[in-house]
Amino acid sequence: MDIDTISDIDDDTDTEPVQLDMKWLSDIEQHNNDYGKFYKDDVFTMNVVFIHANFDKNIERVSSMKVDLENKNIFTQHELANIIQTKNKVNKRKYRLISAYLYNIDIEPDDLLDFIKKHTNPASEHFFNKLDLARDIIIHPTIAQFHKMNTLYLIMGERREKDAKANEGRTRKIKRVTFHPDIKQTRKRMYTNVNTES
Repeated sequence: MDIDTISDIDDDTDTEPVQLDMKWLSDIEQHNNDYGKFYKDDVFTMNVVFIHANFDKNIERVSSMKVDLENKNIFTQHELANIIQTKNKVNKRKYRLISAYLYNIDIEPDDLLDFIKKHTNPASEHFFNKLDLARDIIIHPTIAQFHKMNTLYLIMGERREKDAKANEGRTRKIKRVTFHPDIKQTRKRMYTNVNTES
């Protein structure tokens, strides 16, 4: 049976098939195509900006790159370490990561009109956050139109030459301490004689 045509099954007479109006379906598809960029979507790529600063905390160089994420909405520590490794040497100077910030516009589509009407500065909102680098970086799903604005800022500070040479080839030494809670020990108490003369 064809979806576009339906015939009256109860009627035995030969009549023309009735045409269904499928315009509403094409209207919905067109509407979704027009407004699809205003729906939230997962983030698969991320802009990363490197800001290299010298000893005096003056900006020496700014560079950027686009990174494809291994997992949607997650920038893993492994990915971050690989990217930092590629940018830790610039012009024969060594740099180390000082801090990181994430600019992630995760506004709800329903709140977008109010946000625009307020003329609010996007950086003043909760969209710009300092990151804890001990964990994977979570990127919230974003309205598709704003995906290009999501950016990870990495502040790189110049390493002193003596610090770089001192740490080169050196591994960290960690002393392992173990506790044995099942071993019960008692301490012998020592009492001293106290003469009380009144």
